[in-house]
Amino acid sequence: MFFAGNSNVLWNIWEGGENVLTAVNQIGEVFSLVHGFPKEELRSIRKEMNFYCPHCHERVHMRVGNIKFPHFSHMPNSSCSFSEGESKVHLQGKLDLYNWLTSHRGVHAELEPYLPAIGQRPDILFQWEDRIYSLEYQCSAIPIEDMVNRTKGYISADIHPIWILGPVFEKIYGASPSVNQLSAFQWSFFQHMQDSGLYLLSYCPQKKSLLHLSRPFPISSKKIYSVITTLPLHQLHPSQLSSIQTKQLKIPLSHWLMEKARWAGQRMRFSRKYKDPFLQCVYNSGKNLLVMSPQIGLPVPSMYTMAVHPIEWQFFVWYDNIRFKREGECISAKGCTAMIEERIKQGCLKKRCLPLLKIDHSRDMVIQYLDLLCSLGYMKRLSPERYLLLKPFLFEQNMLKSLDFEKKFYLENLMKINGQFNRMIHIF
Repeated sequence: MFFAGNSNVLWNIWEGGENVLTAVNQIGEVFSLVHGFPKEELRSIRKEMNFYCPHCHERVHMRVGNIKFPHFSHMPNSSCSFSEGESKVHLQGKLDLYNWLTSHRGVHAELEPYLPAIGQRPDILFQWEDRIYSLEYQCSAIPIEDMVNRTKGYISADIHPIWILGPVFEKIYGASPSVNQLSAFQWSFFQHMQDSGLYLLSYCPQKKSLLHLSRPFPISSKKIYSVITTLPLHQLHPSQLSSIQTKQLKIPLSHWLMEKARWAGQRMRFSRKYKDPFLQCVYNSGKNLLVMSPQIGLPVPSMYTMAVHPIEWQFFVWYDNIRFKREGECISAKGCTAMIEERIKQGCLKKRCLPLLKIDHSRDMVIQYLDLLCSLGYMKRLSPERYLLLKPFLFEQNMLKSLDFEKKFYLENLMKINGQFNRMIHIF
């Protein structure tokens, strides 16, 4: 075993052997395709040797064909849990990342080792300084529950998991700032750094570049503003994976208001109103989604916690906790958070699944909203849990007046709204 430092942690959980690119021959010798053999030589070896999976010991077949590089595969109907087929992009990306890691002094890497203590096989296991990392390069969607369980497994073995997406981002339009559409599965790859916030990584084998997406600013369940940094893989050191410098995300106010109005219009147009609990509550309150109070739908740092537009969860904060309050009456932060959780249980709201985040920021999201209302003069914070309502939310009845009022409201309060984001995000 090549690990130094605290590598003894892995002696009892790591069995060598790589599936797909490494197999064992009939006399127990490890045979690896990582270093590249001439295809004619491999075809000759294939005729003379049998190969077996290091994990399940089933017979595997060396494939030397039109795919970019040779690989081993299980026989049809294999019972091995690690016998799934892999795409050409996945194989190439995994090999690129492995070669990149091993090109750096002090980084020791193993491709697809099986860890029997936790029953898992990361794409790459590597050590940098005194820490062990698992790197998972994921090109196809898997159940988020599998991702959660695999992450927990690595953590239980004192291995730090790193998840990297394949080249899957769908650009919606090229205007600044960058707007992208992310699926729930892609959202699950976000990780968190204390100083820089949320980020996710994606690798493109064709371009040999790593894409770093940060500062996610959701404007619907799927669409986000973000900062995208693309870096050639060879220019990066492995220690930089979680510390890539990111510029400030700048969002024109006109873009934010336009997307907000577009979301409201589409929600009204395409939802089945009589079955939509959110629109039912809007109707029951006597309000109109198209002329909503500008105090509802405000951006806050942790709004990514919810897989809905901030208008939805903030409307329920108002509807369940503030609607019937008078000036001078108190509002409980704990009560607001509890009602959000209840609305989630009822199916009225949906929380994002973010398995790589160590902390659930739902409560932070609610507190940030209440604190922002304090900054805007609508509430006063009396204690960590209690807020005093100073004045009611304002709802215009006329659509044109509502749009003008909303724009004026934002222009007057941009400094206070931007103050929440610690210069990471700036609306102008």
